[in-house]
Amino acid sequence: MSKIFSTVPQVTGENVTIQAISTPPTLAARFVSIVVEFIRNFGTQIAEATHIATPGQGIASAVFLALGEMRWGLPTAGLVIPGQDPVWVDLAKWGHGACRDQRVNRKTGEASGKTFLFEGGHATTEQARQQICDELGINRDDLVIVKFGSNAITTDEMSGEGKDRIPAEIVAAGNAAGMTEGDWESGKVLLVPAGLGALSTLQFVALYRICGQWPVAVRVAAAAQGEPFQLAELIPLQPLREQGRQIVCVDAPVSVTRDLYDEVLAALPEGPARERFAALAG
Repeated sequence: MSKIFSTVPQVTGENVTIQAISTPPTLAARFVSIVVEFIRNFGTQIAEATHIATPGQGIASAVFLALGEMRWGLPTAGLVIPGQDPVWVDLAKWGHGACRDQRVNRKTGEASGKTFLFEGGHATTEQARQQICDELGINRDDLVIVKFGSNAITTDEMSGEGKDRIPAEIVAAGNAAGMTEGDWESGKVLLVPAGLGALSTLQFVALYRICGQWPVAVRVAAAAQGEPFQLAELIPLQPLREQGRQIVCVDAPVSVTRDLYDEVLAALPEGPARERFAALAG
């Protein structure tokens, strides 16, 4: 029987644990820390689940997946389109299958030294592009814009082979922009994802498997209603894989914590430090 951990309140039912994650879309510079704290509080429960409903906000979902990959792998994820039931996608199977299969269609060649900004739904302004260059310390001429796909996906597409169009569109767009194998694997790939969280999640996973490493997530936000989107922050996702492994979860069972105490205590040599630790362990 499936054991579901849900980060969104829309996913309910038998054997479902709900712990909603709050990720304000305009809160720059704290995005990663919000998700880290969430995993710290609920990481053991998440690891025990067979299915995980990821955050509805697309970049929060990508941060969540990158941080959790070294702990529980890419999960069978519940992707939610507002007003509809979740679609469950085995991201590990899809990533290793339809996404990695597209790697053979990449152009051969060495890295060009360029940085590639994929726009998967949100089009950035020229001002935002210059902000990205300033943040990265590169010339504007070295930033190549790669547009692909649409800003929508249906539940039928997500549940079937329709989602396989995403990695195919990404590679076709990269090839049209002049990308080579070296460029794909250079670590100089950024993604402004679609506004729809479910589609955004699939775009991040597809790019990850095509490139061989997580892209840099680009958060854009408007200062006020009706104003153009500007750069909010850049989030390098690849380093989060190792960071996630190092998160100490506070929801670990007492028996596990006790075992760790005993293991550390046994490794300490006789002396004052061991006595102090023994008193702490109780």
